[in-house]
Amino acid sequence: MKHKIFGLLIILFCTAGQAAVVDPSLDFVIHQDYTSIRALGMGNAFAAVADDHSAIFYNPAALARRKEGVVTGTLGGGVSNDYFTLLKDIQDASSQSGSNGITQITNLLQENYGKNFYANFKWSGMWAMPGWGMAFLPINLTSSFTPHYQGAPSLNVTAYIDTTAAYSWADNFNWMGKKDKFSFGFTTKMVHRIFFSDTLNALTLSQGGEVFDQSRAAEGLTFDIDVGTLWTPYISKDSFFSFLEYAKPNFALVVRNLLDIGYVSNLHLIDPHSNEPTKLNRRIDLGSDWRLPKFWKFDPHFAFDIREILHPNWSFKKGVHLGAELYWTMYDWWKGSWSIGLNQGYPSFGFGARFTLFKLDLAYFGEEAGTADTPIESKRFMLDASLEF
Repeated sequence: MKHKIFGLLIILFCTAGQAAVVDPSLDFVIHQDYTSIRALGMGNAFAAVADDHSAIFYNPAALARRKEGVVTGTLGGGVSNDYFTLLKDIQDASSQSGSNGITQITNLLQENYGKNFYANFKWSGMWAMPGWGMAFLPINLTSSFTPHYQGAPSLNVTAYIDTTAAYSWADNFNWMGKKDKFSFGFTTKMVHRIFFSDTLNALTLSQGGEVFDQSRAAEGLTFDIDVGTLWTPYISKDSFFSFLEYAKPNFALVVRNLLDIGYVSNLHLIDPHSNEPTKLNRRIDLGSDWRLPKFWKFDPHFAFDIREILHPNWSFKKGVHLGAELYWTMYDWWKGSWSIGLNQGYPSFGFGARFTLFKLDLAYFGEEAGTADTPIESKRFMLDASLEF
């Protein structure tokens, strides 16, 4: 049994780049080029928080606020409910001969209408310093399956395999001589993407050996830049807003994939005739972070973001992110957090802990995989394990 599941993963992940580039209009998910598990635990409301190495991708301006450097190596990923069960059931049904296999796959797809199945695996290394940072993600693989009816029971399949190298710079500025604190930063990045999108009916799935066609591959190499700002307003004790002095609010504006120029080169690593994948898509994130007074070992705060504005799949529900985090510090070598949030209308929960050099982050959350008329909650569990120096 174990070797069959392992074999399924190898087939899925290794052949994702060999698939067809068709109209990805049936994929309504807002694909994230990079996600922090800590951020997802608090509803992915992180643009104005970004106080760890993930600032390189969430808001490079926050690097200007760092007091010390950190080097982080991470292995992580996650799955949605029944992801591996669906893969195994399709594999078992496709091994049946004749009409039996088609019938079993048809029933399987019909039973799972209105569901989204998701998996992710990433490997990353980041170096975040006061005012600058570097990151290399050799692999960030995401795949999703959505059973639906399109003239016949079908399975919409989408996958991304991204390799990213990035450099960030940030600094603080006096904003017109005021006592406000204003930070600006940018992240330049090079991204190589392999993309797969196809819709497979029951007949095609029953002939599993012909699902992935290398001659219809999609890949591309591109360059882009993220620009971020972070503003901490000065609040006088004598002003009308003096009650906000204790909240210490931060406000963020981030434009990601500012250039959105498409792909400048195709290395044809998958197939000599591979096509161009989907663009990174320009996005705007607005965020705020509200720090509450510390008590004992705890440092609480909550955040509110409107993210992914301008993305083709954006809606108000998909754009809204709320979160709260209770960060605790027992010693310099022992600290962690609990978090809760609302991600695209669905609850999220998170836990993080650091013990000496080892760091663990967990998150359970919902992602909107459907449309406003046909919502689909994709429930996902994700984990990151890191070494942090």
